[in-house]
Amino acid sequence: MKNQILLSIVLLFSLASCSPKVSQFDLETAHHQRIAVVPIHSSIKLTPKQMEKVTQVQLKDMELAQSKEVQDAIESYLVNRNLRVKIQSASITNSKLKDAGINLSKINDVDVTKLAQKMYKWPHEDKGTAWANSVSK
Repeated sequence: MKNQILLSIVLLFSLASCSPKVSQFDLETAHHQRIAVVPIHSSIKLTPKQMEKVTQVQLKDMELAQSKEVQDAIESYLVNRNLRVKIQSASITNSKLKDAGINLSKINDVDVTKLAQKMYKWPHEDKGTAWANSVSK
C-alpha cells in the first residue's frame, strides 16, 4: 500500500514536470498570493482476507490518513520549489476545511468553486472561480 502511494506521488510529480500547464503556473496564479493543497479522496482496496482483519471504521481512518499523507507530500514538493506564490500549510488548509463544514472523506464531491468560497468566505463568485480554475487545471 505504501509503495502504491509512493509510486502515485512519483508519477504525479513526473507528469507535472512534463506538463505544459506547469509552465503556465505563474499565469494561472497571477492574482493569487497563496495557494492551498487540499487532501484528495483516497480509496484503499483490500483483499477479502485483509477485509476480515479491518473494520469499515478502520478502513475509512486509513483512507483519510493516506489522503493527508499525499497532501503533505504535494505540499512539501511545492514548498521546495521557487514559486511566486506562498503555499498554505496543510494544517491551516485542513482547519479551514473543518471550519467550513467540509468532510474530508467527501472532498471530491465538492465543486472547487464552492470549496474556495466556503474556505475563504468570498462574497463574489468570480474570486472563487478564479481560484478554483487555477487549482483544477
